[in-house]
Amino acid sequence: MHRNLQTTPREDGLRWPAEWEPHRATWLAWPHNPDTWPGRLEEAEIAFVEMVRALEANEQVCVLVGSEAEEARVRSRLTKSGVGSGVAFHRVPNDDAWIRDTGPIFLEGPGARLAAVDFGFDSWGRKYPPWDRDAAVATAVSAARGVPATRPASC
Repeated sequence: MHRNLQTTPREDGLRWPAEWEPHRATWLAWPHNPDTWPGRLEEAEIAFVEMVRALEANEQVCVLVGSEAEEARVRSRLTKSGVGSGVAFHRVPNDDAWIRDTGPIFLEGPGARLAAVDFGFDSWGRKYPPWDRDAAVATAVSAARGVPATRPASC
């Protein structure tokens, strides 16, 4: 669910932290779509295992999976690779692994206040259909974090 903006995030005392600033977690969407990883899905999964390995040493890793079965498969793969103890799984159906494009932007404010901005996702100008599940990722991730999503009026 989105709320309407009455004020700007800056007026609400919120800011978008820089990528290099300390943060609580990194969110990933596990690669699963063979159409966007033609002949390379296995390599993509190997790379994601290594990302989780690098990240979980210092922070929580939140991984989106589309189903209970996918979660079990990914959890097993991570465990067999000796990683995954710092992973929180979230069942959020998605079309592809581009969460930087589909997920919310978290803003922070005084007193550890969080807000989420959902800029909407239109599949890079509707270039690659269908992406309906990706369009819902920002709202689902915001809800999983317990933070209402805000969509700017221009989106």
